[in-house]
Amino acid sequence: MTFAAGTVYANTPLRSGPYSGCSYYRISGYVNVSCDYVNTARNLWFYVEHPGTSRQGWVYAENFDQLYGDWDECDGW
Repeated sequence: MTFAAGTVYANTPLRSGPYSGCSYYRISGYVNVSCDYVNTARNLWFYVEHPGTSRQGWVYAENFDQLYGDWDECDGW
């Protein structure tokens, strides 16, 4: 089993899908990272869980302040 985590900038959109047009909820701080995905626009996204809210969703790679650990590629997108 792999473990990855990171911190995102304040008011980062946690999106329902790996695209900028997807609905979102704003988060800040620590997240658990499950996997990564490169969408059709060739942008890197991470599927995460935000422990502070128990919400899960997608965060665009450039919204991370820190990112560490090992993660897998997301399947099924």
